[in-house]
Amino acid sequence: AEALPQARAFLPLGPRLFYALASSDRSVPVAQQLIAAGDKIDVQDNSGYDALGYALRNREAAMVRRLLRLGAKPAAEQGNERMPAALIPVMARDLEFIRLMQNSGVDYTKLRYRDRTVVDIVRESGDRKLLQWLDPKAGGI
Repeated sequence: AEALPQARAFLPLGPRLFYALASSDRSVPVAQQLIAAGDKIDVQDNSGYDALGYALRNREAAMVRRLLRLGAKPAAEQGNERMPAALIPVMARDLEFIRLMQNSGVDYTKLRYRDRTVVDIVRESGDRKLLQWLDPKAGGI
C-alpha cells in the first residue's frame, strides 16, 4: 500500500512508470494496484510509445512478459508510424522476440498494419526467411 503513492510521486503516470514497475517481479504488484485504481497500462508519451513499445525496442524479454501479463496490448499502435507493438521485432528481424510475441498469443497472419496483415507485407517484401518465421505454413514463399 505504501508503494503506490511512492510510485506516483517519483514517476508521473506514463510509459516510464509502467516500464520501471515491470522491471522486476517485486514491483509488479504496484503496477497491478495502479491498474486496479484505473490507470491505463497503455498510456503513451509524446513520442507515441507505451511501456510495451519501449520494452520491445530495448529487447527486455522479462519486462515484455510482465507487461503482457499486466494487460499490455501487442496490437497497440506505437510511434509516429502507428505500427502495432508486435511489429517492432519484425522490423528488427529479431527471431527471439518474434517467438516471444507468438508464444504470448500474437498471430502475425492476423495482425494488421495499414490495412494488410503483417505476413502479407513481409511476403511482398520477398524476405523468405522472415516469412517462414512469421508463418511456418507459408514455407517461405
